[in-house]
Amino acid sequence: MIDLADIKRNLNMDIYDQSEDNFLAPLIEPAIEVFSADCNRTIYKSQTEYDADSNKPSNAFVLTPAMDRALIMLICHWFNNRESHTDIKLTDTPMGYQHIVDRNRVTPC
Repeated sequence: MIDLADIKRNLNMDIYDQSEDNFLAPLIEPAIEVFSADCNRTIYKSQTEYDADSNKPSNAFVLTPAMDRALIMLICHWFNNRESHTDIKLTDTPMGYQHIVDRNRVTPC
């Protein structure tokens, strides 16, 4: 599971600098929700959480290091592109994120 230090390292921020914590921390859960929706699968943050759910869907999975990387890329993208309208050209979600989503996506029946 990712934490603020992982995100800050990716943003080349000092991990002890707390000036952006109030913006970054609330992005973690939405990123997991978006990744889950993009993959069309239920995500569990840990094996313990996965094992404890006796009613989990068949497409459920536990976050892997590659998925953590995708979440970090998505959060950093949101951090660097905070507005939908700007005078500068915004970029799409990083290709690495889409590659990881595509590898884990389940096509609806």
